[in-house]
Amino acid sequence: MISKRQLARGRMPDGQPNPLDVHIGNRLRLRRVYLGITQKDLATLAGISHQQIQQYEIGGNRISAQRLWIFSRLLNVPVGFFFEDMDKEMIAKVFSMLPVSDFRDLCIDECKIEERSDIQELVSAYMRLIRSRRKPLAECFLRLIDEISRTPGHEGEVSLRACLGTKLAGLK
Repeated sequence: MISKRQLARGRMPDGQPNPLDVHIGNRLRLRRVYLGITQKDLATLAGISHQQIQQYEIGGNRISAQRLWIFSRLLNVPVGFFFEDMDKEMIAKVFSMLPVSDFRDLCIDECKIEERSDIQELVSAYMRLIRSRRKPLAECFLRLIDEISRTPGHEGEVSLRACLGTKLAGLK
């Protein structure tokens, strides 16, 4: 059985490394090898031991945000490079470890992927407004969505309103 300490360190219940840590480590190794840099050389540049690089690359140790940023600079890639090409099964496994299921359900089910880009665009435009104009606009927008959601045939749009309402409420 896995201890609470191991779970806190990012291990799976079966004791295996977290799949996200393994993926990030694989991406680190991929870029390092592509550039022809040895583990020892990368370790020297990062100010850590080559054993630590080995652990990072197999997912044995979790890479901190600070260290990930350093690696992105040293390997000349954006931080997002380390998260590219994640398969859906791995993403589902990582999400399944989140302790709050209601949050997972809201983010995955109610705000459909195709709606997210629209929501992000709306929120970005909203944030560009002068603060004094945000609240009245948000109230007007939410009233409009309420009216649309009461129109026959548009009942399903309530989930979009719930998602947008939550996002906009936090920005007032």
